Amino acid sequence: MDKLIELLTGIEGFELTDELKGKIKNVWDNGVKSGKENLFTQEEVNKLIDKRFAREAKLHEQEITDLKEQMKGMVDPDKVQEYETKIQELETQATENKANIKKEYELKLAAVNNGVRKEAIDDFLKIADTSALEIGEDGNVTGMDELMENMKENKGYLFAEDATPGGGEEFKGGGGGGGDDMAATKRAMGLPE
Repeated sequence: MDKLIELLTGIEGFELTDELKGKIKNVWDNGVKSGKENLFTQEEVNKLIDKRFAREAKLHEQEITDLKEQMKGMVDPDKVQEYETKIQELETQATENKANIKKEYELKLAAVNNGVRKEAIDDFLKIADTSALEIGEDGNVTGMDELMENMKENKGYLFAEDATPGGGEEFKGGGGGGGDDMAATKRAMGLPE
């Protein structure tokens, strides 16, 4: 559990509150430690992320509204435009940060599911060219298949020799063939199965 919290803490722009830590501990104690599989579906994870972003966006919007109201009486009218431009820049930056977090999450998931060796994931993330990745209006990341094909072709040494979907041998715990995506993801994150 500590490794998961450490991983989440390392995501830029992501705030890990005590409440969220408590929920993770509860899931850990009631699911992972008890041996239950498939604690969350991808849809559930996406909903959790979307709720978190919505909550942050709402707080951010309220803060901006409050600041605009406070500015009206305090700021020289000539400076209002300058401050509004700065606010717009900050809003754009917040949107870009959200997109980058989503891309990073999806890239990590794709790396595990496409057989990137466990010890090569950090290198993979550093050298992967994510400039072609886009987030559609539906919230899904596009361009991931092309990126993965390019990485397999040009940086094949990062992938397990048996790069089957769901990860290489180190993600499956031995044996060949298929593999459970949730189990592979847990192993990639260093979580017990």
